[in-house]
Amino acid sequence: MPGRAVAAAPILTAAQMRATEDRAIAAGASVYELMERAGTGVAEWVHRLAAGAPVLIVCGPGNNGGDGYVAARILANRGMDVRVAALGQPRSEAAVEAHTGWTGPVEPFPDEASGHASVIVDALFGTGLSRPLDASVANAIKALADQARLSIAVDLPSGLETDTGNDFGQQLAAFDVTLALGALKPAHLLQPAAALCGAVCTVDIGLRQDDLRSEATVRTLALPQIAKPGAASHKYSRGMAAVVSGRMHGASELAALAAYRAGAGYVLLLTGGLPHPPHAIVRQRWSAEALDDKRIGAVVIGPGLGRDDRAREKLENALATAHPLVIDGDALHLLDLDRLQA
Repeated sequence: MPGRAVAAAPILTAAQMRATEDRAIAAGASVYELMERAGTGVAEWVHRLAAGAPVLIVCGPGNNGGDGYVAARILANRGMDVRVAALGQPRSEAAVEAHTGWTGPVEPFPDEASGHASVIVDALFGTGLSRPLDASVANAIKALADQARLSIAVDLPSGLETDTGNDFGQQLAAFDVTLALGALKPAHLLQPAAALCGAVCTVDIGLRQDDLRSEATVRTLALPQIAKPGAASHKYSRGMAAVVSGRMHGASELAALAAYRAGAGYVLLLTGGLPHPPHAIVRQRWSAEALDDKRIGAVVIGPGLGRDDRAREKLENALATAHPLVIDGDALHLLDLDRLQA
């Protein structure tokens, strides 16, 4: 029985996310309803992760801050010790409504030396930021996150550009958890932003999955779930991978070991120096004809390949096959994009 693949997740730019939200609003949802769902989702995660510790939520003037006010209200209603600090008065209509729903005090935005809490939630600026943070704000958030036992960012850590992962050259806070609202954004996966996000969890805010998928032009790779071997299973039914080695054998040997440990039933290492390979890895001298084997399920080329004429020839041989290819390392430098698209 074949394995079941985990569905690929859509990755939306700031503009694509706005378009998806606009579609939901056109279908009858209000901006505040989306904010309420987002804040509820944030509260669920904070309640679970904080484990009863005091929480400080810092809110910005926009909709990201509105999400923070909603989360604060829900957490307080559950009996948690919640404080709210604000960078300024809310500006959007939905954020004003969320602010009104929070009946507790609102503290001034803390500086680097004040306002510390066991759990810090950053709801200052999420998707759509296009300029650096004020240095005092960036430094304060970093101090809060560094001293907290647990730090959580709403949608994105404040100070990051959504579509590129740019940190604008600032020393920004690194968070333990980032709660992606509705869908993943490029900054959750691109450096340097990704290193600041910690564990990324997606919060359902009620947007239709079909709308998210149709709007996205980029998706994560689906993760396969390999079926347990049956009575009739054998090495070829588990998948055969061919790894093309080059001038530096170590990288291709690691790729072969990775394929073996990932579950491939047979790994063909086309020339490499692995002295005592596991039983599922077979070392064979390189030849273009070796890639003609119809049992090969995928070819890996590039790690340690080199960039000389011999390496280029091997790459051309791999591109000429009908096998799925994993192209990495040196092969990416040799690859002619027009050749690949052809």
